[in-house]
Amino acid sequence: MELSQVINSRRSVRQYKSQPVEDEKIWEIIEAGQRAPTSRNSQNWYCILLRNPQILNQLEEAFAKQQWIVRAPAIMVVCGTNNRTMMCGQAANPIDCSIALTLMMLKATELGLGTCWLGMFDAGKIRELLDIPAADMIVAVTPLGYAGEEPQERPRKDLAEFVRYID
Repeated sequence: MELSQVINSRRSVRQYKSQPVEDEKIWEIIEAGQRAPTSRNSQNWYCILLRNPQILNQLEEAFAKQQWIVRAPAIMVVCGTNNRTMMCGQAANPIDCSIALTLMMLKATELGLGTCWLGMFDAGKIRELLDIPAADMIVAVTPLGYAGEEPQERPRKDLAEFVRYID
């Protein structure tokens, strides 16, 4: 699949089949994240892969009881360990982790898997359940699995609205 096809076909999937995701595909997805650029090439992020149904069920409360999330065969939690502010004034953690997760989500799409970027989660509950160090930032979470639905493309703003020209 061409990159433009992957980008154009990526959707937020909120219903998953119970079919497990093959280890080979998971490693390909994580390798895509490994290739992400990071501030000063620090590569200070990691992914927690969850597939144990008991642990997934314990996380339901952390996702505001959105059961569809914990019904996915896997969940990826992306954490950053680079607590520095870049010269531009931006925190490195959310940017580095977001780039990595975006590449992983695109790779998942290419491999026929669904994902959904989650911002509605209780980081404290996730931190406690997964024993994530206090210094590490939980940046994003996505379920991962074979889609049990085919979401339609959502409307997008006109491309001209994203550009400011300075000649």
